[in-house]
Amino acid sequence: MSDLMINTNYERIKVSFINQLIWSLRKQDEFEEINLVYTEEKQQLKELEERFATLEKEYTAIMEERRVARDKRERAQRELAILVKSATTIQAFWRSYKVRKALKAKSKKKGGKKKSAN
Repeated sequence: MSDLMINTNYERIKVSFINQLIWSLRKQDEFEEINLVYTEEKQQLKELEERFATLEKEYTAIMEERRVARDKRERAQRELAILVKSATTIQAFWRSYKVRKALKAKSKKKGGKKKSAN
């Protein structure tokens, strides 16, 4: 009977060992599949990062061009505003000069007539 128990125990251990071996082989296969997927995704990530770096450089260049153009436009608008203000001031002085000159000429004409009549 003890031989039977030993054999039975041996068989149980053997079956247990085989089950563990099968389980570890399955896990090894799962690990290899996961590792393969990981490697593929890592390669995809690398490609995407390279594309992103290129796009980021292009985006930065475009945004810099837009900023420069905006600054140039704003500077031109400020200069135009200064020119308009200057032109308006010059025109106002010119008009006032013409009016003062006309009023002076009128006053001389009126003043001259009054003096000659006396």
